[in-house]
Amino acid sequence: DQAPFLPAGAAPCGTPGGAEGVFGGPKSNIPWSLKWSRGLCNTLMAEGFWGGHVGPWFHRQKFGFSFWDPDPSNNNSNAILRAKWTGTLSPNLYCNPADPTCDPNTTGPAPAPAPA
Repeated sequence: DQAPFLPAGAAPCGTPGGAEGVFGGPKSNIPWSLKWSRGLCNTLMAEGFWGGHVGPWFHRQKFGFSFWDPDPSNNNSNAILRAKWTGTLSPNLYCNPADPTCDPNTTGPAPAPAPA
């Protein structure tokens, strides 16, 4: 189904591993940037930073999204955020403070080198 849209000789797209999600928080009558933000923020509010659905937002290399409005005639309907993440899954840089073995003072990104 991709062939008519690809340049001559292009390899077809594959289906690499990744994650996908559907988020129902955004409304249809707001700008796309707010719709996207509400999808992310509603997930953070519901699950916290270490929730099972939050990891892909921050730890995947590639991200794509679209909005689906099931009732375009209703200006106040929900515009469902559909998202797909793929690419290398990066590790968490910080431990979960709810974990008794977590020491927040020993996690995080590596320190930047001192200026020369």
